[in-house]
Amino acid sequence: MGMEIGWLAFWKARPGGEKRAVKIYEALRDGRSPEELEDLPVERIVRGLKKRYPQMERHGRYAEIDVDEEEMGMEVSWDEKHFHFTFYGDAFGQMDEVVKLMGGFGLPCFDWNSRTMLPLENPPSFQGTPEEKVEMDTLFEVLKGRADASKTEDPQERLRELNAFLKWGAAKKEVDRRLGEKGAAPAKKKSKAVKAAKEGAPKRRRA
Repeated sequence: MGMEIGWLAFWKARPGGEKRAVKIYEALRDGRSPEELEDLPVERIVRGLKKRYPQMERHGRYAEIDVDEEEMGMEVSWDEKHFHFTFYGDAFGQMDEVVKLMGGFGLPCFDWNSRTMLPLENPPSFQGTPEEKVEMDTLFEVLKGRADASKTEDPQERLRELNAFLKWGAAKKEVDRRLGEKGAAPAKKKSKAVKAAKEGAPKRRRA
């Protein structure tokens, strides 16, 4: 599926629960069920996901979704209290789609990258500004080229190579060089993809 670039969770808490969003996420990650969370209409939500993504492959309380035309994928896990999404590849547009879909069930989004609970009404877009989108698209071009040039056939080893390429700034330098050739200035904010890769995925159990 490519490099992990985002992690979103959805739940419905009793009043005041948004103040404990990080603690709630950490509890869910560790397999615990905070008492302030309400039960969700799980099967109705899963049907909504399947309607939006007919290609979804379900395996019990876990599903995989590939969107080949956008070179991205996602993994979804859930229980009675929450849904968790892990996004891979050029997925920021689909992150917006998932936030919109889950918002239709009255579920606000917790974004692990920013450690914040996003507002249910008019949440910010993950695609960012046009400048950020150009930079992210260029980053994925760089990473794809790097992966294609790798000498290893081991996917995990290739992912480690890409993470090192990002961590030590080589990817950012190549992105800036290509943006310069295109006559585009780098975005003022750090690319979400670079930021996500450097911070790493949340360690969690599957539901």
